[in-house]
Amino acid sequence: MTTPGGVTNLPVEALTLDKLASRLQDMSPSAMRGRAAERFPSIFDGSSGGHPLTDLTPFGILTRIWAEFNSAVANADPADVQGPEDLPNLLLKFIEDLPVVGELVGLLEAILGTYDGDDPVLLQIQDIFGIFRVLFAGLDFTNPSSMDPAAIWHTVVSTFLLPLNLLLGPNSPLPAANLFGPIQLPQFAGGVPIPFLTTAVPNLLERFTATSVPNNDGWSYDAAADAAKVICDGTAKILYLKSGVIKVEPDQPLNTEIKVKYSGVSSTAGQGIRYVLETFASADGSGPATPVVLGSIPNPSGTISSPVTLGDSEWDIPAGVQSVRPALTNDPLAAGAVYWLNTPVLKIPPVGVLADGLPAAIQARINELNNLLDALLHAPATVLGMLGMDRITGLLDLKTILETIRDILAGIPTVPSLPVLQDIKDWWTSLGQKTQKLMASGQLNGADITGTVPKTVVEGLVDLGDTVTDGLAGIFNGWFGSGGTGTPAQAQQTIEAIRDAVIAGFNVTTFTSSQTNWVRPTGITEAIAVLVGSGQPSSPPSGKIGGNPGLDGSYLVQPLDVATLPAQLDIAVGTNGARSYVRAATGNHTGTVLAQSPSPGSPGGIATAFGFTPTSSQPGQGGKGGNGQDAINTPNTASTPGDPGTSSTLGTGGLGGTTTSGVGNNGQPGGSVSAGAATKCGGGGGGGGAGGTGAVVGVGRAGGNGGAGGFPGGGGGGPGAGSRGSTSNGADGAVGPGGAGCVWIFTR
Repeated sequence: MTTPGGVTNLPVEALTLDKLASRLQDMSPSAMRGRAAERFPSIFDGSSGGHPLTDLTPFGILTRIWAEFNSAVANADPADVQGPEDLPNLLLKFIEDLPVVGELVGLLEAILGTYDGDDPVLLQIQDIFGIFRVLFAGLDFTNPSSMDPAAIWHTVVSTFLLPLNLLLGPNSPLPAANLFGPIQLPQFAGGVPIPFLTTAVPNLLERFTATSVPNNDGWSYDAAADAAKVICDGTAKILYLKSGVIKVEPDQPLNTEIKVKYSGVSSTAGQGIRYVLETFASADGSGPATPVVLGSIPNPSGTISSPVTLGDSEWDIPAGVQSVRPALTNDPLAAGAVYWLNTPVLKIPPVGVLADGLPAAIQARINELNNLLDALLHAPATVLGMLGMDRITGLLDLKTILETIRDILAGIPTVPSLPVLQDIKDWWTSLGQKTQKLMASGQLNGADITGTVPKTVVEGLVDLGDTVTDGLAGIFNGWFGSGGTGTPAQAQQTIEAIRDAVIAGFNVTTFTSSQTNWVRPTGITEAIAVLVGSGQPSSPPSGKIGGNPGLDGSYLVQPLDVATLPAQLDIAVGTNGARSYVRAATGNHTGTVLAQSPSPGSPGGIATAFGFTPTSSQPGQGGKGGNGQDAINTPNTASTPGDPGTSSTLGTGGLGGTTTSGVGNNGQPGGSVSAGAATKCGGGGGGGGAGGTGAVVGVGRAGGNGGAGGFPGGGGGGPGAGSRGSTSNGADGAVGPGGAGCVWIFTR
């Protein structure tokens, strides 16, 4: 019988003679098993039942037994099967003929004590169950209907459970929970599915086939494209994948995707093709659904031959969602066809302790136990902590003995409880009488021996003391004229005066900080001032351009007119880029200027009656800061290193900072020159900091700091500019400070 155009929901080849013959006449076990497996949705593959066509899964065992027995009945001699009463004998023969399951008959006989074969394993099982047969004497296990349940439970409780209570109590070490606590697998509260025994993850979605894709509302299975095809006719389309509602767990992301292409499609603004997961707050998919779009093609048009993948490889489960249902949708597209290609994928990879499979998780726990055992054997304190003294026999007595010895040595009154402790106390008391003159440091107090050992007893000691005292007094009187007493303070005063006094016959007074009302020496015929101003600090960067360097404090040698020179002077030593001055004393640096250092960066010199002579003692200027990288604006510019500072004759200029792939390196400080150097000279300039390079998450990288100018008068190094970033620019480096000034006054 046919219908016009055929049956709409059957594939075209379903009613052919070959198809009908294979379905109605093939009664082989494999055919029977294949038909049974077709009734299992593919979602069962990821359950603890396993795939129905796999032998070593629960569902696979059931389908095989059913198929084998069903085939045996279908292919049996009709004379042997006249009615239902003939099936038990056929079933028993079928079971006994199975290569593995048939052994159950021998096992049953061994349990009941009726086995008469020679299998050593079954004989051992028969002996073990002989104990139970004695315990349950009087019960006929071959006739279950004759057993009294009350008698069975009375035997179980009195013989097994009551004795076990003594071993399985809350304080017993026998139960594993009392040793390790509850053993939990929080991701699988209902048990561990068989696929999680390995790292292979099953696909929970079924392939598109002629039977899985409905043949209505424009949907059909396209064998040539191997896809679920839908014809666009101006109405919205939706197809729920043949998986049903899928239960999900928090913190266990889904990996799902599907490929799609289309042909001859036309759409209007805002329309699209979407892969959607309907989410539910219930585990069984009841209640309202909230759709979540995992991927879409907006405004599709025309034809694409290369498929587009929609989905998410790590879709996090939203809060409150307990189940999902995948669906394929498209808006009311006017024309064309959409092809959803095989095979859609939805996997739930194991996480946590089972991320690498159950064997790895078990091995990890075994490793932990091995490590624990090793720690207990070799470093128990790392596991057990500090044991109380009451847990170690004799430790409290030892503690009491040690505390008594401590009190004896500390002089605390105590009554020894043992003869040996009394001996220790007596010895310590006698020793204290011999050492009572010793100080806490163990040395003898000199005051205690004053007068006991006269200095005249030590040969030559008196003469040595007199000689040293007379020598020191002579040095002082030789420099200052008189008043020497030979004290160490006078000796130090004399040496300092000699150090500062003579350079080419001049007495030199050095000023490294400002001073008011300085009294010049009297009776002098010549006075010369040497002034170095403070080096300038550098300037901050301007945009991506590095900061300009600080100028040097210059250097000036200026003779002073002794005839008009005031008796007291105010000396101002420049700092932070200021000049240095020598003024007539007023106590507040406002008197007449007698000498001043040139402006920062000006060429200094040595004043003579014939003009200024150039000098090589000029301090060095700082180095310019490097530019920050700009990879955003046009033209793009690279970062640059900082310039080195200028060297003076005695002070080396600081090295410039070098660029990196990130933050610029700092400039190095300029070399300083000692204020007590025989030849006076300015310090070197500080090196410039390098510019920043690159950006992190849109934030530019910082430039390097400028180096400090050397003492005296060196200019500070310019800071490096930060690199440009799409979100914010990198920080500029810090400016380099200038070296402080210095003033020397030579008199004779």
